[in-house]
Amino acid sequence: MYRCQGRRGPVSLRSRFRDAKSFHMLDVSKHSTEKASPVNEDLQRTSAWDDYRSRRRWFFFALLSGTPVVVLTSILLNKMFHSSGPFYIVGLAWMIFFVTVSIRLVLFRCPRCRRFFFFTGYSSNHFARRCVHCGLPKWSEADIKE
Repeated sequence: MYRCQGRRGPVSLRSRFRDAKSFHMLDVSKHSTEKASPVNEDLQRTSAWDDYRSRRRWFFFALLSGTPVVVLTSILLNKMFHSSGPFYIVGLAWMIFFVTVSIRLVLFRCPRCRRFFFFTGYSSNHFARRCVHCGLPKWSEADIKE
């Protein structure tokens, strides 16, 4: 039975609802011990790879566009303000953006084991083609167990 803490001690969740229909409408999927259906796992895996693809695109955008954007913006702002200060401001903003995007890419979680895909607590492989924990191949659509 699902229980929660009330003001007067533990209370059954079922007693909080007048009819059984509203009780069963409660989302208790986080606490469920049943395995998710294969269709849901495939959808989660696909959306996880879409998330990774997005993170990777942002990383390469930051990597490749950084120098030209910083230089052009600094030249324009330097002509407007007659100072080299804008170069440092734009450069610092780009560095913060690049570090944020890089960390976000590296912290991608494996769709199968939900651990970090590219590193363990003591080692990392930023170019890994498989999860360093469970061995799931990158871009895998099916659950491949070896």
